[in-house]
Amino acid sequence: MRGSGETLASLLEQLYIMVLKELGPHMFNKLEDCHALATKVLKQTLEENAQTKATIEALQHKVEDLQRSLAEMRLHEEESRHWVLLGQLVYVLEDIVRIQVLGPNFPPTSLADIQDLIEQGFVSEEGQRKWNTFFTRLAGQGLSVKKVIAASAPLRPQRFALAHGTMEERATVSTAQLREWACGRNLQPMVDTILKALQPLTCEGHPLLPRSDIDDMFA
Repeated sequence: MRGSGETLASLLEQLYIMVLKELGPHMFNKLEDCHALATKVLKQTLEENAQTKATIEALQHKVEDLQRSLAEMRLHEEESRHWVLLGQLVYVLEDIVRIQVLGPNFPPTSLADIQDLIEQGFVSEEGQRKWNTFFTRLAGQGLSVKKVIAASAPLRPQRFALAHGTMEERATVSTAQLREWACGRNLQPMVDTILKALQPLTCEGHPLLPRSDIDDMFA
């Protein structure tokens, strides 16, 4: 091994002398300078490439984190809208009854409050008649005002805590969607009760959209 090393050293020395003779001391020094500069530039380039790669990887991680955050935000927003639209069921039913029994200028109120006004005699004869129509229709469906009021209770906070559904949502949300959203929230029996009460008063398959001939339903 020692002999091989000495041979290699001897060959390199000979190569050095040969190049030096061919180029001359001045050109040889320039060549060394160029070699040193090229080595330095190459080293800097490799370091910059490594830094750029690390920067790109860091940015990719940030983009992935942002995408996850956006997905979570969209999911949360979607869940919130589902809650709002479930609560909208109660609003639609109460709004129909309020307008028919108390008139369109009466402020939004609950079925329980409407019933209290009826019992206290603060409603016109026409309003009383329309309330009786609503009461009789519920009975024919196997429901009662008391049962509907009880079913409304857990849904009411969902609409007051947030904005109501948009007109587009009310016109497009289906009965099947509302039932699906109620699953897993312990709200399915309540939602089914409100849907049943709304069935004859709203457009088929779209319980958030009152029928255009709703007045005829209370005539």
